[in-house]
This record gives sequence, C-alpha cells and structure tokens, in this order.
Amino acid sequence: FGNGGRAQRRRGADYRTVLSISFEDAVFGTTKTVQIDGSEIKLKIPAGIDDGQSIRLRGRGGPAPDKTGEAGDLLVQIRVRPHKTLTREGYIILSEQHVSMIDAALGCEVEVETVDGKITMKVPAGTQSGTPFKLSGHGIPMRGEERGPHIVNIIVDTPTNLSKKQKELLEEFRTAKKRGFWS
Repeated sequence: FGNGGRAQRRRGADYRTVLSISFEDAVFGTTKTVQIDGSEIKLKIPAGIDDGQSIRLRGRGGPAPDKTGEAGDLLVQIRVRPHKTLTREGYIILSEQHVSMIDAALGCEVEVETVDGKITMKVPAGTQSGTPFKLSGHGIPMRGEERGPHIVNIIVDTPTNLSKKQKELLEEFRTAKKRGFWS
C-alpha cells in the first residue's frame, strides 16, 4: 500500500569511528588512514576542522542487505588533541605570554610560539597584564588562503622573592611616584 507494489531499496548500515589528530593537523589539514572491516581508507582532513566535527564518506559503510540497495556511509568523528600552549575559539588561536614586571614597564621583545613557528613580538612600555595582542594571519584557516588571528594575552609576573636591594629600589620608585615624578 503506497509504494505501488515495488520493493523498497534498503541501505547498508552507517559505520562510525573516531579519529584523534594533533592541533597542528586540525589547523593545516592532513591525510590519515582509517581501518574499517580490515580495509584501509585514506581520509582527507580539511584545514580548519574543529574538535567534534564529522567527515562523511558516502558508500564506505556497511554493505546493502540485498543487491538492489546501496552501501551505508562511514562517519568519522574528529577528536583534536589539546596543544600544550595554544587553544582555539572558532578561527582564533589563543595563547598567553608571561613577561616580568620590569619588561612590562620598560617594553621588550618576546618570542611567541605559533602554529607557524616562533615569532618575535614587541611588547610596548607600560603594557598591563591581560592586554591582548593580535598576530594577524596566524590563526585557523577561514576561506581559501585567509586565516584568522592568533591573540596573545600578556601576563605580567610580579616578583615574590625580592632581595633587600630590590625592595629599596621599588620603595624609591614608589616615593618618586608619590612626589609626582611619573604623573
């Protein structure tokens, strides 16, 4: 009733698997091999894939239960292993860079780890803890060749074990500031 007397074509079962890849492989893309039912399948992972996304390979799942049906699909869920210093929010890569209180006050250059290698970044004098700096084009691929930014948050480290001389110098600085030297 309702199908005009024709038998319905039945599809094979969809197969599901999980593939773990590195943070860098997720950023730049890669090709991996997955094993399904004793056969190896090459899987092209696109640049910019995110943790939890799935790649569907049509017809690579279970065989059809009869000759007239088609094979099911293979669904590969991607798990991106965490990076030791970098995180991701959409197309943005985030990291933190620690600088000393002196370097934050006077300005400095720091080496920042990016997915493209180390980059020298200028930290201007007077930089406060939590100040974000944008490294354009060092994030996650968006469209074609364009990439999002890498945002570096500065963390100013305040010294905890000061020598007597260091304490005296900081006290001098504090009294000079109170007299209007820095205002």
